[in-house]
Amino acid sequence: LIRYFVEEYGYDASDSRYLCTYCSGVEKYSYETLEYFLERGANPYEKDERGKCAMDYLHEQSPEWAEKLQELAKKYGHEE
Repeated sequence: LIRYFVEEYGYDASDSRYLCTYCSGVEKYSYETLEYFLERGANPYEKDERGKCAMDYLHEQSPEWAEKLQELAKKYGHEE
């Protein structure tokens, strides 16, 4: 779905706001999708207009996925 929005509608996967949207509203997360955002430069620690980052949303929604995102973020050079 994310790739569809990126390819068909020109969404910028490097924009951390889209990563925040994904982390705040999905019931089933995908490691591949998280990596897709990070590969393109999205920062999971960048705050959105509500003052929260993707990591914050995941901590609320799914702490186990927040841990996976944190490990993945380190791989891509993002640290809190």
